[in-house]
Amino acid sequence: MQKKIVAGNGSSADAVPGGETNYSIGLFNIGTIYKLISDSQVWANFSQGGDLADPANFMGKEVIHRLMPMDIMRFKTASMYLVQKCQGLKPTVMSYPWVV
Repeated sequence: MQKKIVAGNGSSADAVPGGETNYSIGLFNIGTIYKLISDSQVWANFSQGGDLADPANFMGKEVIHRLMPMDIMRFKTASMYLVQKCQGLKPTVMSYPWVV
């Protein structure tokens, strides 16, 4: 319908009904730096975050406007990394992300 309006073949479109969502989520983040000797450090970090699924990405762009109101899945993600840094050398990084 929206394409017809843009093309000049209509004057209004149906309203998309809204709904209520609750995406409250508890997240935890912590990080630290250890100075081993004067020119060497180790960094460690753990962090969590949230993300919403993109229905158009897996259902197709034309389908999304025909969906009935629905609760979009939310994802809780986490990652941790460890970095070793020595003066004069490139840092060594180990990283591991995942979906909780």
